[in-house]
Amino acid sequence: MRTFKYFIIITVSTAFLFAITAEVYLRVNIIKNVGCNPKKIKYRRNTEGFRDGDHSIKKDNNVTRILVVGDSFTYGQGIKDETVIFPSLLEQYLNQIDTEKKYEVFNFGKPGSNLIDKILLLEKYGLKYQPDIVIIQHRCWFGDKELQMRFGIKGKEFNYNTNSAFLYWLNYYGARKIMSSKKLRKLQQYSWQLYNERSVFAQKAHTNCVQLQALSKKYGFEILVVNFTWFPNASHWPSRRQDAESLNFITRISQENNFQFIDLYRSYQKYPPKKLRAHAFDSHPNILAHKIAAQEIFDFLITSM
Repeated sequence: MRTFKYFIIITVSTAFLFAITAEVYLRVNIIKNVGCNPKKIKYRRNTEGFRDGDHSIKKDNNVTRILVVGDSFTYGQGIKDETVIFPSLLEQYLNQIDTEKKYEVFNFGKPGSNLIDKILLLEKYGLKYQPDIVIIQHRCWFGDKELQMRFGIKGKEFNYNTNSAFLYWLNYYGARKIMSSKKLRKLQQYSWQLYNERSVFAQKAHTNCVQLQALSKKYGFEILVVNFTWFPNASHWPSRRQDAESLNFITRISQENNFQFIDLYRSYQKYPPKKLRAHAFDSHPNILAHKIAAQEIFDFLITSM
């Protein structure tokens, strides 16, 4: 009996020490080094619910307005300070080049938004501000909620629900990293349905783009599509682009609808992908990745639009 009691004490003590050691190691060597601790972040939002300041609907004559409509990448998930998200940085860069002309960049980022969601956001919140340019931020795939439900794919982003790096790591690898072959097959089928031209969902994306083009003609704004990519938790980029099908698809329909297009992949390739992640367990862009995006968009705007 005494031996068993000692065994329990030693086992519990060892497990406790292991957890403490793992917590310290993860915080110091993995999570902290990539720019964000895995704790719940409180985001500041404006009166319309976006990570931006409040804007006047009235537009002065010397003002150029740019609306950025996107998902969690535009929203800045994983970034506490909204002034270092790429829409805010873009506004800062633009207002440094001309003292007589003013630029206002609006952040209409909503996590989980697909293309039709972005059009609805534009119609409901954005058009009243009389935009000159609308930037549609795109990443990996358009996403289709109906199709996700059909294949049983959860569209929720991994969130910050614990202050413990060790528990966060266990949660991540339990919920996101370990995927059965059945789930992988579902993802492959989902991807095929999204990008295959014969798919009803691909046709839906074409219809959405035609709708977006009609809005641009009616309200007199230009459209720029900015393509982000996923950031693998690795020191090197894969030899083949993981989002190649998505890139081909979005490039083609952008050309068909006369949208301007930027692909950020080459600029991001200059850095190890793990250095561009919000942190080791979150593939959202970190501050460096947002700065790269803002600079690329800025360079394109002052030379092409």
